[in-house]
Amino acid sequence: EKLPSELVLSQKTYFDWIALAAASEPGVFSVSLKTRQDMAKAEALKAADGISRLSELMDGGLFETEETEDFSSLFKKRYEYAEETGLSPKVSVSEIGKAEIDYDDMAFERLDVEGVFKQTDKIKVPASLKGTAFHRAMELIDLKGSPEDQMSRLFENERFPEEEKKAVDKQAILNFLESGIAKRMAAAKERGRLYREQHFMAGIPASELIKGQMSDELQILQGIIDAYFEEDGDIILVDYKTDRLGEESGFRERYAMQLKLYARALNQLTKKTVRQSIIYSTFLKKEIVV
Repeated sequence: EKLPSELVLSQKTYFDWIALAAASEPGVFSVSLKTRQDMAKAEALKAADGISRLSELMDGGLFETEETEDFSSLFKKRYEYAEETGLSPKVSVSEIGKAEIDYDDMAFERLDVEGVFKQTDKIKVPASLKGTAFHRAMELIDLKGSPEDQMSRLFENERFPEEEKKAVDKQAILNFLESGIAKRMAAAKERGRLYREQHFMAGIPASELIKGQMSDELQILQGIIDAYFEEDGDIILVDYKTDRLGEESGFRERYAMQLKLYARALNQLTKKTVRQSIIYSTFLKKEIVV
């Protein structure tokens, strides 16, 4: 039964309202009284700053012996899923690749820096734009006919932005089209088994993604695979690199983890074996099997 408004409004404290509700609905509400000592214990727990602060409070005789033992065991207990608390729900291949690289320990061949970068009479194009332009060209080139014909059609393609057309290294494209991997890709395209610029998301155990991580909690791995194709029932993975590294070993050391993750994701998504992981280096003008 609804309480009269006058009665409700006449109460002075929250406890008065609680008492009214409890009295009007016997058996529905359970009211328990707390002593000053109970409240002191609750405040002490709230104010305790870690185990050391709690120890001081317990040593002061505020708690009974049994309570002290319960609190001690509680704070000494290790959280069962502590490894997972530092994990991100989603990571990218590039983030993991950067974390794996130890630039101080990597051995790079000395390059003729002055000869490579001497462009006083030319407009300098940012390396990142050159890389983006080359990747776009590899996505759009049709892999049909002579290299020259392919180049001509590529630069007529409206999907190839003008800024990237100006930035791309045309000779690097021609060099690629003469390579063995380009011919294998062209053959796969004829069979309808070539896939380029493939976005993916895959669930991978954290222990396989992060060095020193023991948890098998699944993390969402995302990335973009430059190209892969099917050949004799297996997968061939291809990744283009425009870095100016002087030796094949530099590419393998820098990108082994990245290609391993791509292969892991492809295996999971296609249910096929990744037989080869190949880097094509525009700088070295060659394929590098990783």
